[in-house]
Amino acid sequence: MDLIDRIRSHEILSLFIEKECEENNISIKLDLKIDKFIILKVDKYYNSLNIDKPPKSPDCLIIIKCYNTSYKFCLVELKSGEFEMKSIIEKFETALVDFIGKRFPDILNDCYKSIELYAIINNPRSAHLFKIKSSVIYRKSPLQIRVATNNKTIKPCY
Repeated sequence: MDLIDRIRSHEILSLFIEKECEENNISIKLDLKIDKFIILKVDKYYNSLNIDKPPKSPDCLIIIKCYNTSYKFCLVELKSGEFEMKSIIEKFETALVDFIGKRFPDILNDCYKSIELYAIINNPRSAHLFKIKSSVIYRKSPLQIRVATNNKTIKPCY
């Protein structure tokens, strides 16, 4: 059973599968050449924990099966208003360290070829963020945050 099928049958993760990564008319698209993928709503998972102050988390984790049978993980934060990059970084760190690394390591940890981070914006006043290079350090490697406009398309992986 491949990773995507294991997630579909997972007792907890299967509850947070969505058809698309969209919120408040902001979305990220997948290239039509991508055959197999799954979208998990990470923020929905944390909000379901019924704790007083759930950690900040990104909207989606998109897992794409590459042509060579490995996987690409795309963490996505969708923003319609003003925001600080510091908050976006905190959300990605939660997903990488806690969601992937601590809560679901048996199924998500070490099964990816690459990880991409996307901040999708729908606010022209935040356009200056395209010029700012921001990254998250994960396992001693920097992961650059790609700031893009609404309806950005994620490409397949090979």
